[in-house]
Amino acid sequence: MKLREFKARGTAPTVALAEMIRDSSDIESSHVVAGSQAEAPTLAALEELAREPDTA
Repeated sequence: MKLREFKARGTAPTVALAEMIRDSSDIESSHVVAGSQAEAPTLAALEELAREPDTA
């Protein structure tokens, strides 16, 4: 399930994370990939990243 679907359901972030981990059948999907952004410099930058289309 994608993050937008969790948000639409009103799922708490910790519950969404637990569900994603539980439903993950591929250990490779549970790590940070090279080039991933660990932090955003400002809240506005983070919100802009959240609006970008999912490319995965």
